Amino acid sequence: LSQRLSGNERSSRQRHVTVKTTKGFNISQSYVMPLNDSKISRATNADSSFHPDRMGSNERTSMLPTSGRIEEGTSLLNSFGPGQIHAHLQSLKTGLRLTAAKIRHKCLPVLKKLIDHECSWIFMQPVDPVELNLPDYFDIIKNPMDLGTIKKKAENNGYKSLSEFDADVRLTFDNAIAYNGDGSDVCKVARDMKLSFEKLHGALIANIDAEEELRKSSGDVCILCGCEKLLFEPTVYYCNGSCNGQRIRRNSYYYTGGRNQYHWCQQCYNELKEKDPLEFPDCTLWKRELQKKKNDEMHEEPWVECSQCNRWVHQICALFNGRMNKGTTIYHCPFCFMARRNAREPQPKPLGAKDIRHTKLSRFLEDRVIKCLEDAYVRIKNDGHSKGVERSSAVYVRQLSNIDKMHQVKQRMIRRYAELKYPQEFPARSKCVLLFQEMDGVEVILFGMYLYEYGHRCPLPNQRCVYVSYLDSVYYFRPRQYRTMVYHEMLIAYLAHVKQRGFHTAHIWACPPCKGDDYIFFCHPEDQKTPKDDRLRSWYVSLLEKAKGEGIVTHITNLWDEHFNSEHDATIVPYFEGDYWPGEAENVVKVLEEEANERNDARARKNGNSAKLKAKSRTSRGLRSDGSVEEGCQDALVLRMGKILEPMKDAFIIAYLGPREFSRTMARRHLLEQKSKPVTEVPDLAGKDPANEHTGESADAEVSKADLGHVKSKQSSSETKPGTKSNARGGDTKSADERQERSMTTKTGLFDETEDTDEVIESEFYDTRQQFLNLCQGNHYQFDELRRAKHTSMMSLYHLHNPDVPKFLVSCSNCNMDINVGYCYNSEKDPEFHLCQGCYQKNHKIYADKGPFRRSIVGGDSQAQLTEEQRRDRQRSIQLHMQLLQHASGCRNEQCPSANCNKMKNLLKHGATCITRVQGGCAICRRIWALLQIHARQCRRETCMVPKCRQLKEQLRALAQQQAQMDERRRAAMNAAYRMTPE
Repeated sequence: LSQRLSGNERSSRQRHVTVKTTKGFNISQSYVMPLNDSKISRATNADSSFHPDRMGSNERTSMLPTSGRIEEGTSLLNSFGPGQIHAHLQSLKTGLRLTAAKIRHKCLPVLKKLIDHECSWIFMQPVDPVELNLPDYFDIIKNPMDLGTIKKKAENNGYKSLSEFDADVRLTFDNAIAYNGDGSDVCKVARDMKLSFEKLHGALIANIDAEEELRKSSGDVCILCGCEKLLFEPTVYYCNGSCNGQRIRRNSYYYTGGRNQYHWCQQCYNELKEKDPLEFPDCTLWKRELQKKKNDEMHEEPWVECSQCNRWVHQICALFNGRMNKGTTIYHCPFCFMARRNAREPQPKPLGAKDIRHTKLSRFLEDRVIKCLEDAYVRIKNDGHSKGVERSSAVYVRQLSNIDKMHQVKQRMIRRYAELKYPQEFPARSKCVLLFQEMDGVEVILFGMYLYEYGHRCPLPNQRCVYVSYLDSVYYFRPRQYRTMVYHEMLIAYLAHVKQRGFHTAHIWACPPCKGDDYIFFCHPEDQKTPKDDRLRSWYVSLLEKAKGEGIVTHITNLWDEHFNSEHDATIVPYFEGDYWPGEAENVVKVLEEEANERNDARARKNGNSAKLKAKSRTSRGLRSDGSVEEGCQDALVLRMGKILEPMKDAFIIAYLGPREFSRTMARRHLLEQKSKPVTEVPDLAGKDPANEHTGESADAEVSKADLGHVKSKQSSSETKPGTKSNARGGDTKSADERQERSMTTKTGLFDETEDTDEVIESEFYDTRQQFLNLCQGNHYQFDELRRAKHTSMMSLYHLHNPDVPKFLVSCSNCNMDINVGYCYNSEKDPEFHLCQGCYQKNHKIYADKGPFRRSIVGGDSQAQLTEEQRRDRQRSIQLHMQLLQHASGCRNEQCPSANCNKMKNLLKHGATCITRVQGGCAICRRIWALLQIHARQCRRETCMVPKCRQLKEQLRALAQQQAQMDERRRAAMNAAYRMTPE
């Protein structure tokens, strides 16, 4: 993401007039500034920056574009009805927004006049009930206040709004009136001074209103919200160096390259070598090319000018989509658009949340939420509320990601339990589900959750478990009285859905985010407090109790009581990616290994070489109950982790969705299936010689035959005696149980109830919460205000429906316009210098010193909805291409009988030799690039022959590292809160 140029850096010969920011102008149409314009010449001579707030209305009018059209989708308001536009404009009126310093400046003179009153000494100090012998004072006055306290708070900029100041002054006099009663001298003085304050307060408000009207009429404010310059939250950068994705600290120096997409902190930059290239999927960088910057930039909200009335509005207030700002686009503010509404119909509404195709999961959740609201309406009506029932606007639940993942087990855990054949990875289905509510015509994202499902094919101990990975929300749901109920119902409905599919437990780590971290939504409202540990746990437990009352949950327990309060080994504890205990266990195992090495070294020094050899054979010992060196058989990791988890055990919630016997039966069934599974059950296509593979159809046929053989072998397999691990989970398995489990397997056949019948949904923006966060952080898509949440939701849906549109834009260094269409020309000498297509054609000779330029295409927008048949054909085609890509990358047979193999080889050869490449607009390279990205997400090989696979997987790992860093911060915060650290 390239930063926009500052005002002092932009050119004074060419300006754009439709869109502006403090960093420059971004607009729909440009003009060449006449050099003999005296008004503009004076402005540019006095200050090289060029800001419309410093211009008169005549100067603005002279620069308006004379031609153009209102593009569909430029502003979402253009597709609204009159009622929706009015409701949106009303939501922007949040009252006066005064800084604490300005409130102090306005209020202290009023307070001084009150203090100058001859009897003000009565109210200057807090009442001392002991000194004044007033034993009942605090029984009557619950909130004491005095003028001295108000003065001190105002001088320290303690008041955030005028209403706070007004309330404290009135409270001071109301307390005196309430305690002393009518007829007393103090009461008379209090009434007199309160009346004086009301007169002074009225004059103050009138003065401020007059200033506001003058300010608005001068054109220096947004005509929709009445505010001037509004700043975004600072951009968050993550290091791409060896520190594994840590955030770059505010006000520190860092290095950037690749259009500001890749960053290095100072320490990681020092570790880079001059001669080693930095390879990324879309570019190759060198240390000498990286630019040094300071992480202290603040960005202002962009503006857009109405082409009809020449007034300026914030793009966010206007729900303006800057990505739709083409070369001939014009914009009309809501007032001008409504004035011309009689002559035209509203524009078609862009694709939104309700246009996203339902999955079975999203349909189930949405139906449950709507039914929950309808039941609430009936209850309120039956309670006899005379004011009627306040109803919610339309809500939509959609699933935006549904992908298969392999969650890797950490290395120390694998080594420790290698003899028990502990799995090295757990297959999971990752899901992203969002809740939208239509608010004033805008479908706003209010609630989201990321979920992991470990199905019946996943190895124990994760089999048939679901893990609520992340859950996040903002408090804008309307009406407010239904908010908690609806958010609870989202998770309850999900538990009901997975219970129907055969999952037996749901796991939740109730942990609030650390300061500065966001789970899913970037930048929450300032007054939306982050819940404390106990409050968050209470929120989860209350919804689970409700689910228990509905029969969805059968039993609620916690991780410690279930697995660490018994004499089991750690192999029976569910192992979820991002959970607390797997990360902490790795630290504990490291400590245990170091302790074992120290014991072995001590024994070797004491007893000689023979003792050293014996010590090596006893490395898998545990600990005694006091945590010292064991001589018994209990797992040391379980003991140590049990001590760490016990004080915080209530944070790790386990909800049983069925009887405990069901989970034991499913575990025994899985072991039975594993024992009866033939060795050659499923051919490893990834491990075959690529030269022997031919087409995707033949591979599919092989897999189908293997699956059929698998089912047949399970149905006809002889009874086997369960092993030690099975005994640890449920005791000896009786032959009757085995026959029952075989009967269950026979009935299910090829299908198991935990299988997800919803199609795979891949999204560049929603597959992981870190991807969505990066999109929002890089584009200043924030949720801290309702108007920003509306704009963020609008832009998120725009990206979802237009995946070819680039996530981040660069600005033209000549005209400062966001380059969102056509070609972008990038300087080979200066990575931060870019020209749009128009400026390059007109002015590239002026910038010859920046040449040569590399041309790159900027993706266009294309809102296309695929039919069901087209979607299935696309998925089938992708899978066939994946098999063909894998085969062709490793095939060395020049006479390969597959014609498709030769075609794919030619495509790969083109991708390796093409000069134009994806950035230059090569359609063939773009197609190859898409295939390579899909392959990298699916590839599990350590050494893969497919081009760019390693670099693309490194990029995915970088995202995972960002996630891991936040998980580490969460674990550290929880350890600090409970004063627990691994010994």
